[in-house]
Amino acid sequence: MVGSVVRVSEPNQPANQHDPAPREPTPSDHTHEADPDAVWRRPAEGEVPLAAPAPPSPAPEPVVYTGPPPTAPPPPGWRPPTVVEPIPPRQLPPQDQEAIDEAEQQALTITRGVGIMAAAIGLVLIFILCARIIS
Repeated sequence: MVGSVVRVSEPNQPANQHDPAPREPTPSDHTHEADPDAVWRRPAEGEVPLAAPAPPSPAPEPVVYTGPPPTAPPPPGWRPPTVVEPIPPRQLPPQDQEAIDEAEQQALTITRGVGIMAAAIGLVLIFILCARIIS
């Protein structure tokens, strides 16, 4: 506790009896304080702070961009190293365009047939529901 008076009792006296003459607190009394933030508090009026603030450092000078470093052109006739040419891609097998067209036509017929069946079932269900509501 900052600013409190510490009373020391004699070894033979019980701890609950007070000394008639209190002693002044010493700096060692404040090292084991219960308040850890006491170190960071502003000093009281007239007290000297532990360390003076550092003087402000001068502002750094602005850095000017001078551009990229100069480069030297490659010697005449220079080329990157060549790698062995890969083999050309193989020929794809020929496609049977008539068989592809026939398969597409069959798929279109099946798709339309499934769609017509789904629409017919949906229409029948709607008729049944309407008949139940009316009757």
